[in-house]
Amino acid sequence: MVKQRKNKKTTLNGGIHAVQKKTEQNRIGWITTEEKEPYIDSCKYTGIRSHFGASVDDKVRAEITLLLRYLAKRFYFPIRFNLYFCDKEYFAHPQDGHRAYSVFYGNEGTKRKIYPQLYVPAKESEGNLLLEILFYVCYGVAQYYQWFFKEEDIKTERKLDKEASDEANYYVKEFFEYEFGESFNETLSANQIKERIIQYCIYSVEAKRYLLAHMDDIGILQWATIASGSHEKVVAPILKALRRVATNEYERKLLSTAANEIRSIGYIDKATQRFYEENDPRESKPAFVFCEPIDLPIVFQRLDLACCYVDGEFLNVLIGEPPDKEGVKEYGDLCYLAYSLKKEVKEPEGLSKVHFHPHVVSLNKIGVEDLTPRERRAYESLLRTLRSNPLK
Repeated sequence: MVKQRKNKKTTLNGGIHAVQKKTEQNRIGWITTEEKEPYIDSCKYTGIRSHFGASVDDKVRAEITLLLRYLAKRFYFPIRFNLYFCDKEYFAHPQDGHRAYSVFYGNEGTKRKIYPQLYVPAKESEGNLLLEILFYVCYGVAQYYQWFFKEEDIKTERKLDKEASDEANYYVKEFFEYEFGESFNETLSANQIKERIIQYCIYSVEAKRYLLAHMDDIGILQWATIASGSHEKVVAPILKALRRVATNEYERKLLSTAANEIRSIGYIDKATQRFYEENDPRESKPAFVFCEPIDLPIVFQRLDLACCYVDGEFLNVLIGEPPDKEGVKEYGDLCYLAYSLKKEVKEPEGLSKVHFHPHVVSLNKIGVEDLTPRERRAYESLLRTLRSNPLK
């Protein structure tokens, strides 16, 4: 059995409680180390083994290794699972050229017994970010358990893909919480915490480069602002990690209040906002907590193409207008006007149905060659409409 993860429609921002309920009630699921007893005689060789290409980047390798250690500690693999990481951005299919971002091999149909294997391209780039690489590792683990329990015999390919995606999202989030948890973050320096925020909370390559070059110029509350717009599972642990390296008592108490409120009700609400309003010493400040302005680069201009990471999915868009930096007072104001390429727009009235406002940290450059035929038709229709209506 060979199964490829072709598309890149991850859903890392959504539905963790729904995913957990679904995983526990509607399928056998992953085998935790506490549940391994019925499966210990499945095979002589168990566990997971990793194999890295010699040229895989050290930072990427280190983060993948942390994830694999977490998975090995948390779950039982009754038949040895070999994972291979290559210094590639993607795998190109030899027949039709489509891109795959993970490839799973089962061991059926061979004379010589080959244990299940997963191949993942582990070269970080604009098209394959570290966050996605970790997702594909967990997606491959989900495929392993589907293979082990022979679920492909009773479920459609679409259902298997949906379940693997949901479970990968869930356990990537759980890993984030583990990595930023109390026992782990005590070992991290301030810059290491900031580097991880950049890795996990920023999609834009240009924004990543800017933040890495200006880490010492950006305040703790600005880092908290970046983190608070990220995946809900990791916000509280990140805020707790930032609290440890905060420079004054006010920042420490604010971050602690926010982290506790997230753990209590799932989001930042009245208690944090009230503490912010009553205790922030600045005369001029944003109206809402964790909306600190950050001077990020504006990369795109009108009619540029971009790939946008929004609501857990990748969406190709056409830029309508860049943000006006003079009017930016808060972090959330740094947004483009953009148009989705999901459908054609032939009249100016249709622009309102495909427009939205992605943040500058959620966009990366692409070219016309990266568009599907359907997206290219939408792109051409948008160009005609926008050029004939320059004020739209």
